[in-house]
Amino acid sequence: MEPTTILLFAAAAVASLFMAWVIGAGSSGATPFAPAVGANAISTMRAAFFVGILGFAGAVTQGGSVSEAVGSGLVDGISLPVGGDPAWGKYAEIGAVWVLTPFVGGGIAYGIASVLPRPDVPEDVSVPLLAG
Repeated sequence: MEPTTILLFAAAAVASLFMAWVIGAGSSGATPFAPAVGANAISTMRAAFFVGILGFAGAVTQGGSVSEAVGSGLVDGISLPVGGDPAWGKYAEIGAVWVLTPFVGGGIAYGIASVLPRPDVPEDVSVPLLAG
């Protein structure tokens, strides 16, 4: 295997692991249950059971579509190791989203957190506003 291919694979692996760590992604899909388990609203085993049921339901209902999409030639195979040109415009878009996401998300979270605990805003207004 060529050194550039190995280097590209290593860089992609590091970037993927970093992104998974940053967003809290796990292979189990149990991340959305973490607050409920931490607050003792649901037991760990019950959360794992729900994750298993939902995972099975997703595999049954969408598994065929995923298999079909993966085998449909969605990826052309033109990339740097094969001699393709870098997609600088797409890289700029990805970089902009990567840089702006914490600020936009933080701003939205700060706005929500500053609106919710106000005694002058009734709950029947703030909760529907939070739900969108």
